[in-house]
Amino acid sequence: MDSLAKIIRTIRSAPELKRKSPIGGAVARLANPAGEFLVKAGMGEDAGAIRVRGGYLLLSADGIWPLYLQKDPFAAGRALVIANTNDIYAMGGKPLGLVDVISVPNPRLAEPILRGIKTEIRRLRLPVVGGHLHPDAPAPGLAGAAVGLARHLLMSSEARVRDDVILAMDLRRGRRGKGGARTWDTHYWKKPDQILGDLGLLSRIAGKKLAHAAKDISNGGVVTSLGMLLEASGRGAVITLESVLYPVQKFSMADWLLTFPSFGFVITAPPPKSRRIVRMFDRRGISAVVIGKVLKEKRLWLEYEGERELLFDFPRNSITGISK
Repeated sequence: MDSLAKIIRTIRSAPELKRKSPIGGAVARLANPAGEFLVKAGMGEDAGAIRVRGGYLLLSADGIWPLYLQKDPFAAGRALVIANTNDIYAMGGKPLGLVDVISVPNPRLAEPILRGIKTEIRRLRLPVVGGHLHPDAPAPGLAGAAVGLARHLLMSSEARVRDDVILAMDLRRGRRGKGGARTWDTHYWKKPDQILGDLGLLSRIAGKKLAHAAKDISNGGVVTSLGMLLEASGRGAVITLESVLYPVQKFSMADWLLTFPSFGFVITAPPPKSRRIVRMFDRRGISAVVIGKVLKEKRLWLEYEGERELLFDFPRNSITGISK
């Protein structure tokens, strides 16, 4: 069993965490006041949100980690679809279409990537509406973007002090990625109606105004994604790791906290409403539990087996550098 000290060392040294640190510098370079009157949410959120009649146009973009792409190009194609659509759903929206950019040294190497993309767009009933292929790139690369619509928004920058922190993940039939990759796939066995019903819970939560903030769990796992939400909100939290449910037979606690799931979200909400949110997930068979509280101080604390240790001190040790 992992000790709290080992869990914190593993998280802090994880490449999934370290590779997020340049994001803040890139965002600072691209900051532009033009069009701000149209923009409801942008840098630091799962998707950009532009005001349109009747709601918001959502735009998400994601690139697949090159090491993951080289290890399993079929899974990488699926992950591209999942990552982009989860970003739209996390904002309370519904995806409308996807574009992709595929770079390969030889055109035939694109086949498993395309097969993975096709598998997941069929499952999510989402069309690929365009894209670009580099057939003679010096190295493989994969990126994409999705567009969606939302009537009501969930943002990752609106967590409030004393909110409950809810972790919602599908722990039913799942499988770990090849080669011990920190991924947890529960999409593979589901019918489209079931997946879309599960993901549609986020737009229902947004429409009922039950939550203050939400973020999908992306590459880097639960604590990194929660840390990015807290950083963007200018808040902190204390998390009780005993509350985190996970498939013990397949992961250590440290690995699980860094795992990218096909279905996983962190949500913050006031206690009376958080209980409603948990029940909504429970009714669909999704595991949802309160794992902590949002704090005013800009620090993320972990509690485990009677110990409490500081994981992130955001003013000193930022994840992305995007904060209030």
